[in-house]
Order: sequence, then C-alpha cells, then structure tokens
Amino acid sequence: MTSRVLRSPSSIRAWTILSLSLAKSTNLGHPSSLSNVAEHIRLLWLTMHVSMNFKFYARGHPSISSIHPTTLELTRDTGLSKNGDCIIAVGCSVGLIDLPEPVKNALSSGACRARLTLKIDVHQFAVEGRGALGLTLSHPTDIVIRKSGFISDRTLMVHADRAAADIPRSFVELLQDPRRKVLVELVAEI
Repeated sequence: MTSRVLRSPSSIRAWTILSLSLAKSTNLGHPSSLSNVAEHIRLLWLTMHVSMNFKFYARGHPSISSIHPTTLELTRDTGLSKNGDCIIAVGCSVGLIDLPEPVKNALSSGACRARLTLKIDVHQFAVEGRGALGLTLSHPTDIVIRKSGFISDRTLMVHADRAAADIPRSFVELLQDPRRKVLVELVAEI
C-alpha cells in the first residue's frame, strides 16, 4: 500500500481553523508573511489530498458468467457454482477484513472515491464508485461492489459505475481461465 499523506478528519478541522485565523492575522504586504502563507497553503493541500493504492491477486474460474446487472464480486473461495453470476474472480489473496486500516478508514468516509482495476496481461477493466459512512469492510472472504447504495459487511464500494454484466465478453473469457492470474488494484482517494 502506498499513501501520500494521511490525516484524520479532526486534524483537517484543526487545519481549517488555523487557516482562518492565519488569514485574519497575516499582513499580506510583508514578504515573510507571504512565504508563511504559501507554506501553510502547501501543507493544507497535502493534508486534504489522500490517495492510497493496494494490490492483491485472484484467479479465473470456468464457471464465471459475469452477467449480474447491479453487483460485481471477488471472493477468497476457490469454488464457484453457476448461480454466482456476479462473481468475476476467485481465490483472492485477501478479503475485506484484510485491507490495510488506512484504506478502510478512507472507504468508510462519505468523501472517498474508489477505483478497482482488474488486470490480466495487457488487458484491464476498471470500475469506479464511492466509499460510504457505515461500511464495515469486515467480511473474511467476499469483496462486493454495488451500483446501489446498499451496505453490508461484504460491501467494498457503492454507487459504482459498472457491474459484472458490464465487463466486455472478451475480458470475461480471460476470467474463465483458471490458470489466469488476475492483478487487482484498489485506489481510494479522499
């Protein structure tokens, strides 16, 4: 996982209060005051812009149909029946419970934007959505992305722009090969 700068909401509020008091008390006609304000603005920007990447692996499976219109799921389970029409990869190296705490904290914020990208060789498919207050990210095996706002312990992101049925059929064919290793990259930004 990589992270630029991670700050809690309380520290962001503190920076906002400090910014307002600094702006009120600064003599902008003095050169040293201007450099202090510039440095403060730089630090404030770093505080507010957070981007985290987390990568893991999964595998394809011959029973992947990828036809569900509203969800997309990856699982640690290695078996798959024909009923699992939202499952697009099996044998994940992690479940939601295994995500790093900074990523979980970001995703459980209403301000988080998230992107999950699946890569097989030179082919890739990405889905974007949002984090949400109330996400527990605690399921040991399943990772579910939803077009709706429904939240459960299996939910990674909500209000996604794509679901399993939106994956191009040529990419689904790659996902149906159990020998294929799928690189999964999760990016969470606040």
